[in-house]
Amino acid sequence: MSSKISQAEKGSSQQLVLLDDDEVRQAITAREAIKVVGEAFVQLHTKDAQVPLRTGIATSEPGAATFFMPARVAKTGALGIKLVSVRPSNAGRGLPTVPAVVMLLDEPTGLPATQLTAIRTAAGSAVATNALAKKNAHVMVVFGVGEQAQAHTEAICTVRSIKEVYLINRTKSKALDLQQRYQAAVGHGYTEITWHVVDKDSEDENKAVSRADIIVTATNSSKPIFNGKYLKPGVHINAIGSYSHSMQELDETTVQSAKIVVDNREAALKEAGDIVIPLEKGLITTSSIVAELGQVLAEEMEVRQSDEDITLFKSVGNAVQDVSVAHAVFLAAQKRGLGERIAFNPTAARL
Repeated sequence: MSSKISQAEKGSSQQLVLLDDDEVRQAITAREAIKVVGEAFVQLHTKDAQVPLRTGIATSEPGAATFFMPARVAKTGALGIKLVSVRPSNAGRGLPTVPAVVMLLDEPTGLPATQLTAIRTAAGSAVATNALAKKNAHVMVVFGVGEQAQAHTEAICTVRSIKEVYLINRTKSKALDLQQRYQAAVGHGYTEITWHVVDKDSEDENKAVSRADIIVTATNSSKPIFNGKYLKPGVHINAIGSYSHSMQELDETTVQSAKIVVDNREAALKEAGDIVIPLEKGLITTSSIVAELGQVLAEEMEVRQSDEDITLFKSVGNAVQDVSVAHAVFLAAQKRGLGERIAFNPTAARL
């Protein structure tokens, strides 16, 4: 994850303050990020945040695109834009498949204030998990082993006492490598978890799904990745991998059986293939989306009525998360004196 933060300091001579990945991680913990993102979802719901629909540009690579996502949060004065690309072929280059940058602007002047790669998706799912999953959820299944899958594993372990984790990936060796890293991570609580790696599309996968209290789908699949008939009552699902109306990680059985919560209703109905495709087939209706996450967090409604309910958080990503986390990271970095300062001298220019 490549992250940069820049601060434009006041006065005739400006400075950009740049932070690398390690400094960003020093500036904010997973628990702090979860709190910030929860508050951001409430701001989104109460209309105290301005978040236009994102603009996407497809590229020549199949399945690749770049998105532009602006946002402003009135309460904190955070103003910025996220630029995020989806590049599946980066996996073969040893690079992140979803590289991104967030630029914060100083609201009064419009000058650049902060840049960083997005670190918020897992925090959003952890917020949803905390609000929707059973309190006694102990078994988690994670599809995918990339950066997002790892971040989700760690964030969800922050909000629930996870005792078993099943890692499922088409390339089994990558799942085994991740399992070994977690088992060796002394001091983080992961060594107390029982880790399993199971073959994709196997009977063991079906058994893992049937045991799951929490499922995370963090893949770039365009087709459903597990059979919903094996879901047990009470499971909570975080689906974050599919980002366009033609991509599905979840089959119709899963979506039909779940109480659906989304990050943003308008965006989900336009961009979330997990919802759009069964909607177009007439298998669900728009009323199948029972709430936006901000509504749940504002305590306007209780989605889970019993331990038998299946809940689904479908996220297509929202810039209010990125801008809010970037703002919090920048403020924390300022206090701790983190970062490298670079001269920045803006001059007046004609449009």
